[in-house]
Amino acid sequence: MAAVSDLKRRTGVGAGGILLYVVCVAAGVAVAGRYGQIDWTDGNPLVFLAGLLYAVGLLGVVSAVSNFPRHLLVAVGRRRGATDGLTAVTGTVEPTGGTLTAPLHDAPAVCYTYRILDETDDDGDTSADEQDDEQNDDELDEANWSLATMGENGVRFTVYADGGTERVRVDPTAAAYHIDDRTEVVVETGEHPSGGAEALRQEADIAPAPRDSGRRYQEATLAPGEEAFVLGRARSEGGLRIADGTPFVVADADYPSRLRGRVTVGFVAGVPVSALGFAAMLFAAGAL
Repeated sequence: MAAVSDLKRRTGVGAGGILLYVVCVAAGVAVAGRYGQIDWTDGNPLVFLAGLLYAVGLLGVVSAVSNFPRHLLVAVGRRRGATDGLTAVTGTVEPTGGTLTAPLHDAPAVCYTYRILDETDDDGDTSADEQDDEQNDDELDEANWSLATMGENGVRFTVYADGGTERVRVDPTAAAYHIDDRTEVVVETGEHPSGGAEALRQEADIAPAPRDSGRRYQEATLAPGEEAFVLGRARSEGGLRIADGTPFVVADADYPSRLRGRVTVGFVAGVPVSALGFAAMLFAAGAL
């Protein structure tokens, strides 16, 4: 379940979205087979490409469908502004009860999330030199990495929105964190983590990586003075306060635009691509 939670945090697609994707793929294949003759084992490249196109298009559709309810809540909350009930605000972070020390950054933060990934066996397909080159890339392919653990931490803070005129206190204990812009440290095979990476390993309370395996340490933070986005149900308690309820999101300021992008791209690109793939499957099956 940790992998599903991690996927939902990074893409907005959770267990429901995964189930929807599987059902839609299976239904499309079944319908194509029902109205035509199709053999997925005969090696026909047209059949393979049609099915692949359909499956890829559905990824966008499922992403859009999964993120649309949250996108709608954000739009409503932003329109309402800082008030009792559903509220969505963007503003400057100020600590109210001290700060945490983010292990990997070794810097003050009010919230942070982390992921630790272990290198998996690549069956010898990649040379050691090629692996080193890949590990120096800014964006590393996660195909040969598996999630070892993930976690989060946060303390109370205040968001000053609308140029500092609106003050909303936030207790993020029960919030879902969606903080982007991760910092990453890659510890290569045989190396021992030092500094922030070792501090994060101890914070996560996991054993050191095997000597024949690399490890990646990732951390994203909200620091005092940065812009944060908060969505939740506010109550007037000597001022507006968000501490629980559903939805409850603590994120960086770009979160609303990421949601909008997932919905827009998912529908605009995913729907026509999946429709084209489905039509191609029907054609390959002889139904068109």
